[in-house]
Amino acid sequence: MKHFTRALTIAAILAAPVFAQEAPQADNPMKMQGQGMPAMHEHMQEMQRLMNQIKQEQDPQKRQQLMQEHMNAMQSGMQMMRGDMEGMEGMSKGSKNMEECNAMMNKRMDMMQMMMDQMKDHQMESKKSRGRGHM
Repeated sequence: MKHFTRALTIAAILAAPVFAQEAPQADNPMKMQGQGMPAMHEHMQEMQRLMNQIKQEQDPQKRQQLMQEHMNAMQSGMQMMRGDMEGMEGMSKGSKNMEECNAMMNKRMDMMQMMMDQMKDHQMESKKSRGRGHM
């Protein structure tokens, strides 16, 4: 439970917008929606594929390698989400269409929920790996 709480805290920190930096000025404020969301969706699918492989893998060394790949993918995903958030800040300041802003925020929240699910699955599989090592 301690590790799960630590993972959630790290996720929250990485997902928080960086207020010390100005949001990048884009020619098109919807640029992030055009590129960021589809890329993040593909990234989430890759993390799910890795998790499915982890769950099926019986070889402890290969399983550990997949766990490390999954952890790296989660960290990369958090960086992508942070970048999308910076782009959203610029969009909300430059867009008069609140429906677009709300839709983008809803997509981001969905992605954050999926990321949290991935972290939870990773934590559960990590516990299983430790349990197998002690048998």
